[in-house]
Amino acid sequence: MAMKIHREGYRTLLPLGVFVLSISALFWICIAWLWFKLVLLSGIALGFLFVTYFFRDPQRKFHQDTKAIIAPADGEVIEIEKEWVSEFMNREMIRVSILMWGYDVHINWIPASGRIIYQQYHPGRNLIAKHPKASELNERSTIVIERTNGDQLLVRQIAGVLARRVVTRTKPGQLVNQGDELGFIKLGSRMDVFVPLNAIIHINVGVRTIGRQTVLASWADNVS
Repeated sequence: MAMKIHREGYRTLLPLGVFVLSISALFWICIAWLWFKLVLLSGIALGFLFVTYFFRDPQRKFHQDTKAIIAPADGEVIEIEKEWVSEFMNREMIRVSILMWGYDVHINWIPASGRIIYQQYHPGRNLIAKHPKASELNERSTIVIERTNGDQLLVRQIAGVLARRVVTRTKPGQLVNQGDELGFIKLGSRMDVFVPLNAIIHINVGVRTIGRQTVLASWADNVS
């Protein structure tokens, strides 16, 4: 099956492709040594293929699970901590931080069904995504989802040291389904999911998550 490219990729790949073809043609004309031209152009082609791979959109089977809070992104769980959330929530919650490496799929998904009751974009710095203050200082977008029973969770898209654009597809007041696309972060980033203190956590630090598939936690009212 051919690799599908996410729509965000075309905004980067089309102008980049024109640049790559132009610079490759210039090198081919201006450099005399054939072996050097071949090595240089091979390196450029590999670099372009890596960027293309970064924007892949995997077609994964998905089944909604109303009892679960699923991973919103591919990556590595780097922290699970209790933390006071001052933005909108004003209470202590459990934060699960997922680091998205450069080779991970960078699409973000909705972890639980409900209504978007808060959404806010924050411009900011571009500290490395693992930095403890990245969640507060970096460019980021915060989304709060409320279930029909009133339970709430907060999801935060955080740009990393290379990321220069956080894309959020949802809008305040919108009804969303678990597994729907939330957005996209370009070139290295992090996702934080804040769940209620009574949620049952099912993963540990160091676990690799698969977006739309890995279960991070269960809602307390659905645990027998």
